[in-house]
Amino acid sequence: MTDNSSSPSNSWPLDQFVQDPGYLAYQEELRCLIFNTAQTAAPSRETSPVPGEDGPPGEDFEVQAQIKAALSSPRRLAYLKNYVAQVAPWLDMFDSEGAFTVQVPVLARRCPALLYAILALSARQMERKESKQHSFDSLELYQEAIRLLNPLLQARDLTIIPICVILCCLEMMSASPQDWRRHLEGCAALFDAFDVNGFSGGLLQAVFWCYVRMGKVSLAAI
Repeated sequence: MTDNSSSPSNSWPLDQFVQDPGYLAYQEELRCLIFNTAQTAAPSRETSPVPGEDGPPGEDFEVQAQIKAALSSPRRLAYLKNYVAQVAPWLDMFDSEGAFTVQVPVLARRCPALLYAILALSARQMERKESKQHSFDSLELYQEAIRLLNPLLQARDLTIIPICVILCCLEMMSASPQDWRRHLEGCAALFDAFDVNGFSGGLLQAVFWCYVRMGKVSLAAI
């Protein structure tokens, strides 16, 4: 059964996460990167991200090394399990095909930025449930996801869209409802730039409707 406490619509008290200078700096960097990409966007490929798609052999070796490093501790494996069991079902609430539960973890096996994004979101959800006030694993994972996202943004790889929506969920879990719209603006710019909508099909369609639901939650919270 899905634990509704994974939802950013729940009223959690603010903690020290949003006041961390590192978080604020990376949040602003992500926002700038997204808008810069949206302003010059032309997708490098027209299809939806494909789980298991192969890259050059050298690139594959580097990717697998990054994936191994990302899952190098029992704690991070716990975050991955929590994502599949608790967080993804909430993201898939209105998607009968379970894109966030099924497709995203498969795609993350070949995309370190996406893997770090789902680990960061899962860690943040657990921190909120446990009412942690200091020492946030999610912050390190969030920062690494953004660092690895930068080359994908420059390449205009469509995988950036699920990554950015997942990071937006993390930001919404951390901020007050009054600030949620700011976090959604970057995703909206990417959807417009890459012509992603509710009829795009596949993972991108599921990501779009997840974004729409977050937008409705933010409006209801104002």
